[in-house]
Amino acid sequence: KNKIYGFSQFPFGFARSSIYRHFACFCSDFMIELIFAFILGISLGIIAGLIPGLHQNNFIPIILGASFLFEPMAAAIILISAAVVNSFVNYIPSILLGAPEDSSSLSVLPGHRLLLAGRGYEAIRLTVVGNFFGAVFAVFSLPVFTIVVPSVYDIVHPNLFWILSFVVVYMIFS
Repeated sequence: KNKIYGFSQFPFGFARSSIYRHFACFCSDFMIELIFAFILGISLGIIAGLIPGLHQNNFIPIILGASFLFEPMAAAIILISAAVVNSFVNYIPSILLGAPEDSSSLSVLPGHRLLLAGRGYEAIRLTVVGNFFGAVFAVFSLPVFTIVVPSVYDIVHPNLFWILSFVVVYMIFS
């Protein structure tokens, strides 16, 4: 089932190479399934991003319905990779067609203005660069948040009722 190929099964001394010895565990069937799930998620994210009105969450019932075909980890990889790729590709039809989703309608206005000025490619390029640096910032700030958030929660937790009550009262009267 999950077969890991041994060093003796590959000819021509490939098994003796140091690269193969470090990555021999990546030859399992489960890893191939995860790579396939990643590629499928990228494809679904591109499709959902390029078709206006189609969201990556529309694929959740399809993937849950077909969940008997693959492992739960593969389903999670499909959904997460589709969401990440969709966040990059979603701006292409939003800028070029003027059909943004509700969540990105205000962020597309400068890009649509550049399109009307004849600089649509530059608007898409700037959007992709901004998304990339936002993703890099999120990845690098994750360790900071894993240290800071539990400490802040320990301080806030005893008074959480009063803080949330104040927020609710403020929202009602504003």
